[in-house]
Amino acid sequence: MSTLQVANIYLESTGNNRIQYAGSNAYSIIAGGTNYVTVNTTNMSVNGTITSANLVVRAVTLANTLTAADSGQIVTVSNTSSTTITVPSGLPVGFRCMVYMINTGSIVIGNAAGVSLYSRTGAFNCTSRYGALSVFVYDTNSVIVDGSLA
Repeated sequence: MSTLQVANIYLESTGNNRIQYAGSNAYSIIAGGTNYVTVNTTNMSVNGTITSANLVVRAVTLANTLTAADSGQIVTVSNTSSTTITVPSGLPVGFRCMVYMINTGSIVIGNAAGVSLYSRTGAFNCTSRYGALSVFVYDTNSVIVDGSLA
């Protein structure tokens, strides 16, 4: 077994557990047998099982603005009145989060200056309790809203 210490991070090379540099900017993390993750300059692939982690849930009761930290997460809205969730400019391409209405109010997805919102129906409101909206930034300041739209 060999060990490399880099800034208090230890990488150990053993028969079953190792981090391996595979050349051509490709890295493999191997955890016994045939379970591994390979990362290179263009993608990441997994051979084995991925166990889902619990998503972070951010609860709001009043008008709110999404942040980059909401990407991949869930925002719940609990209000008996209409609540606006604003999509700000500058969210990274690939940003995606789900917004759920927990109470009897409605959700309005609004846009900050410079942000273009698109939906297949032209609507940006969720008026049903337990309805859900997906917010996806597919290009710079270009956002698709989908889900329980009315």
